[in-house]
Order: sequence, then structure tokens, then C-alpha cells
Amino acid sequence: TACDLWEADATRARVRVAGAGGTLDAVAWMPGHIPVCATLGSDGWVRLCDAERRAQIAAANVGDGAAGRSLAFSGDGKLLAAGFADGRVAVLRARTLELVA
Repeated sequence: TACDLWEADATRARVRVAGAGGTLDAVAWMPGHIPVCATLGSDGWVRLCDAERRAQIAAANVGDGAAGRSLAFSGDGKLLAAGFADGRVAVLRARTLELVA
């Protein structure tokens, strides 16, 4: 199955980000970069997307088989934390999704 993130108001709805297969468990918007968001799926993949262009910027499988549960950017937008069902938290560089901790 596929997931899409939609923007809707009283008069219209439009797809903003084409999602990956499986369940989309969390979405976070990058501070100061409104069209950029991160998604976390039940497949353990974190994806960084440009919602305006509906384009994937980066992707990383950091779940090691565990389903995603939560996702949050640091206040300055430089780091991204992803929480998983097995209790682990992965900290990534927000722009590259390189694993920091």
C-alpha cells in the first residue's frame, strides 16, 4: 500500500508528499523550511521530502526492522530524532539523514 500526505481546506485537497509503502507512523516539519518534512514508516525508513515538489531529498533505513513511532526535529532544524517500537531512538543529521547517535 502507499500513503500520501494531503493538504486540505474547505475548498480543495491536494497531495503534498508521495509516501512510501506501508504505514506512515510519524511526520515532522523542518523548522524554518516549511515545505520540507520528514516521514517515518512502519518499515523503519526515515525519508526527507520536499512537499512542494513532491520529491524525496534523502532516505535512510535506521529502524533495523522495528516500526517507527515518533519523529522530531531539533529547534534549530539541524538534527532529527526518530523513535522506534523497540525503544530505540536514532539521531540523524537533518539534511543528509546521516546517523549521529
